[in-house]
Amino acid sequence: GNITAIGENAFKDCTAISEITLNDGLETIGTSAFENCSALNTINVPATVTSIGYNAFGNCEKVERITVPFVGDGAENKYIGYIFGAASYEENASAVPAVLTSVTVLGGEISDYAFYGCGGIMSVTLSGDITAIGDNAFKDCTAISEITLNDGLETIGVSAFENCSALNTINVPATVTSIGDNAFKGCTAISEITLNEGLETIGASAFEYCSALTGINIPATVTSIGDNAFSGCSLITEITIPESVNQIGNNAFSGCAALTEIHYAGTETNWANVTKGENWIDESCTVVFDKTEEEPAPEVPAPEEPAPEEPGTGEGSGESGNDENQSPDVPENGEDNSVTEETGEEENGNEGML
Repeated sequence: GNITAIGENAFKDCTAISEITLNDGLETIGTSAFENCSALNTINVPATVTSIGYNAFGNCEKVERITVPFVGDGAENKYIGYIFGAASYEENASAVPAVLTSVTVLGGEISDYAFYGCGGIMSVTLSGDITAIGDNAFKDCTAISEITLNDGLETIGVSAFENCSALNTINVPATVTSIGDNAFKGCTAISEITLNEGLETIGASAFEYCSALTGINIPATVTSIGDNAFSGCSLITEITIPESVNQIGNNAFSGCAALTEIHYAGTETNWANVTKGENWIDESCTVVFDKTEEEPAPEVPAPEEPAPEEPGTGEGSGESGNDENQSPDVPENGEDNSVTEETGEEENGNEGML
C-alpha cells in the first residue's frame, strides 16, 4: 500500500487486535499509536520506518516478538523502552512487556543502555549495518541465552553483556576489532566463545568470572589482553597466546584453577619481550614455548680464487693451439703429389695405348 504514516492514538485501546501487518513504505508511527492493544502478540515494523513515537506500543502486554528497524525513536531516545512508555532507560525493565522474549534489530545503533535491565528477553538478533554495541547495552539482561551479532560489527562496548548469566555461546564476528572492559563479565553460563582473526584488543575483565568456559582461542591478530581479562575462569584447561600479543595485564589469567600450562606460539626470546603485569598467571601454571630458538646458520667459507695462469699456457697459447687456424701439411716443393701422381698414371696409360 501507499500508507506512509500512522497518526497519534490511531489504534489506541483496540484491545482485540492480536495481529497487525504494517506495509513497506510506511515512514512514521505516531505517539501512542497502538497503546493498550492488549491482545497484540507480534510486531513487525518495516525497514522503511524512520520514526516511532513515544509509547507507540505502550501496555501491549502480550507482545512476545518484535522486529524494529532501530532501537528507540530513531533519533535521540535510543533505548527499547521508549516505544513502550519508558521515560528513560532506567525504566526499561518495568515498561517492556514481561513476556517479550525475542527481538530483531534491522539496523541503526545499539546505543548505551539500549536494552539495559530487560530481564525477560531471551533471544536477540542484530543485522544490517550495525557497527557498534554501546556501553551497558545488554547489561543485566539475565534471560538472554542466544545472541546473533552481525557481520560488520566493529566494537563491543564496556559492560555490553555484563551479567547476562543465561548466555551460553557467543560468536564474535571477524569484523570486531575491540572487546571492551567487562564486556562479558559475569556471564557464568558461557561455555563456548569464538573469537575470530581481526580482533586486536581484549579489554580489562572482558571475560572475568565466565566460570563455565572451558577453552578460549585467542586470534593471531590480538596485541593486548587487559587486566583480569580471564580471571576466575576456573574451568579453562587450555589456552595459547599468539606471537602478536605484546601486553598482558595484571591478573589476566589468575584464578584459572584448571589451567596448568599456557602455550606461547613463539620462542622464549620473543616471550621475554612481552610486557606482563603483576600476577598475570597463577604460580602453579607454567609457560610452554611452541617454537624453539633458531640456531645461527653455519658460516660458509669464501670460495678460493683460481691460481694465475703461467705464460705460454691456456687458450690461445702455442701448445694448446687452435687446429682450425693451422695450415694443412704441404710438401716442400709446394705441390700436391697425391693428385698429380694419379693423373700421371692415367696419362701414361693412355700414351701406351696409342
